[in-house]
Amino acid sequence: MTDQELDLRLLAIPVPDPNPEWRIRMQKKLKHNPCNRRLLLAGLAACAVLGASLQTNELFKTRLGIPGANLIITTRTESISSRIQWRGLGNSVYPRKSPDWIRRYTYDNSTQTVWGYETRLAPVSSGRYRIEFRALTEDPRPNLQAAVKSFRWIAPDQIPQSREVQFGEVVTVDLRPQLRDELQVNPGPDSIVDEMKKDPLRIMNPVLEEGGIRISGETAAGLSGKALMIFWPGQKTLTIRLDKGFKEDHTEIGFVDGKMLEFDLDGHHYVLKSDWVIADGGRRSIYGLVSPNQEEKGPVFFGSRD
Repeated sequence: MTDQELDLRLLAIPVPDPNPEWRIRMQKKLKHNPCNRRLLLAGLAACAVLGASLQTNELFKTRLGIPGANLIITTRTESISSRIQWRGLGNSVYPRKSPDWIRRYTYDNSTQTVWGYETRLAPVSSGRYRIEFRALTEDPRPNLQAAVKSFRWIAPDQIPQSREVQFGEVVTVDLRPQLRDELQVNPGPDSIVDEMKKDPLRIMNPVLEEGGIRISGETAAGLSGKALMIFWPGQKTLTIRLDKGFKEDHTEIGFVDGKMLEFDLDGHHYVLKSDWVIADGGRRSIYGLVSPNQEEKGPVFFGSRD
């Protein structure tokens, strides 16, 4: 293959969003500066790989089950290219001790800020729900990982008014410039099974036992994500994963097998039971990370995050 043939093949590499204009500029530079041809062609190929990884403006998707329906919260950027701006984003959704309100918060490692809101659903009629919003009633920072505790708290740009929605209708919450949540209510509980299976970990109507005695409050809901969270208010928060985490700071604490998850923590043995299979693949090791919890003391409850 001649250099000219190689050039033609490399120049034909498709470059999808986020920035197709960048490829045009590169081609102009290639035309007027042949000595940098190889370097520029390598840049074109890298742009194509980057573009292929950014085919959607979706950052996170979290699913929560409620009686008769499931709530899907999707975090999106304004455009595909603006995903790079939010590369340091972290996400979490979990029910409050008051089981009908759901706490939703996001933290940005790049700007060292954290924000969020609360939402809940109330059935109105067949296929219709009233979705309600309010500001967070508790500061989430004390329950986040140590690096986030010093982040600056800010309010979302806008919290929408409560409104009635039907299945499939989308409600938007503007979080920050070029960043939003989309909330959608879908029929359940059958449809949530398929949705939950897309996540590595999921629980439905979970119960936590210590020494054979139930210690968790009533949670008639499903949660799913890359990590499950167990909150001991006023004591500690345990994050559970199927791996050691991005920083490899999670340690092996037990195993998951079907609808049961067992682990040892601080000299106590715990069993988490779910109505649905918690993880695929049979018996697998689980890894945990403990952080302080400074909430007011109350029953143990659960959460999840991506």
